[in-house]
Amino acid sequence: MISFKPRTFVPSASPVSREKFGSPMTISSAMRLLIAILALCMADRASLKADEAEQSLSRVPHAQRFTSLGNLPSRVGSLTFSADGQKLLIGLENEVQVLALAEREITSKTPIKRGLARGLIALPDGTGVLFGAYRSCQLLGIPAWEIAKEYAGHTGGVTALALSPAGTQFVSGCDDESIRVYDVKSGTVKSRIGDPEFAVNGVAWSPDGKFIAAAIGDETRVTKPGATLLYDATSGELIQSWKLHKKAVTSVAFSPNGKLLLSTGVAEEVHVYEIDGGKALGYFAGHTRPTNGVVVLPDSQFAISCSGGGFAGQADVRIWNIATGDEVQKLEDHAARVSTLAVSSDGAMLATGGHDRAVHIYRLAYRPHEVDEAAAANSPEPR
Repeated sequence: MISFKPRTFVPSASPVSREKFGSPMTISSAMRLLIAILALCMADRASLKADEAEQSLSRVPHAQRFTSLGNLPSRVGSLTFSADGQKLLIGLENEVQVLALAEREITSKTPIKRGLARGLIALPDGTGVLFGAYRSCQLLGIPAWEIAKEYAGHTGGVTALALSPAGTQFVSGCDDESIRVYDVKSGTVKSRIGDPEFAVNGVAWSPDGKFIAAAIGDETRVTKPGATLLYDATSGELIQSWKLHKKAVTSVAFSPNGKLLLSTGVAEEVHVYEIDGGKALGYFAGHTRPTNGVVVLPDSQFAISCSGGGFAGQADVRIWNIATGDEVQKLEDHAARVSTLAVSSDGAMLATGGHDRAVHIYRLAYRPHEVDEAAAANSPEPR
């Protein structure tokens, strides 16, 4: 069942009155005719743009399996593509592995301190990879693939990281109920953001650098709702708190154009919010297990979410059309909870990792959308 179907309206051209060609033409009538011609040109141009937009939306991403890794040493905590797109980094218990995509081979295995590597982020200059672990964030240096720096301050397990658009700072969320902003080079804590009062399960930094979003909630207390929080990145002031998830919120992600924020949660939904005005637009309701992560493709038109709970089965990855709420594709390659996913910076590749100790990598290609008219006719109304 798809519960998120906002309407998309295309403005129609206003009626235009035209002079009869055989009648005497005064200055005023000539002016009216000129205005009418300009209006028609503008209407045609608007119609062309609408057609282009419709054609763009009619092409949808389709994932095709590229390669897979199985029997990894542990469940997968996080994934990220390298800055050059040539490698996939895999966060595991006490280890980070590097997969060379061209060769489809693991080329490096780096031991890390204390626990599951989560929130992997490749620095844009290619010099390192950040990740969170127990009681610290760490920097894996490239090309040595050794721990180059440790960022202290947290007292629990770091769950997520997000880099500032400039790449000079990063924000971390932790189950010690804190959000910290660090300077990448110096390792100092620049600020603490808000007072979440629950474990922080996910963080994101908006593309324009103005906002930091956080996903909070206790996944072990299923009767307690979570919250999606939006902070001013400079002042740390809480701007918006959405409490639409009936259980803990597990992750957050901004769209690349900065207009939308998406959140996942234990209650199996993916919610969509409008940043300007703070309006909740709706949610995707196709998953049947907790949703654990979401990313938005570079065109900001499609989102990919992953799901899975504590039991085997019904763990999947789904691609959504954000404007219509339609499910574009469902991937069911994981045997257990899909815990993390990543998309390359050019939007050409998708990687997913799970508690089944497996990683699947897909190529993303666009193809014409085939409309199922019978399914569309039976689609429920928005709510």
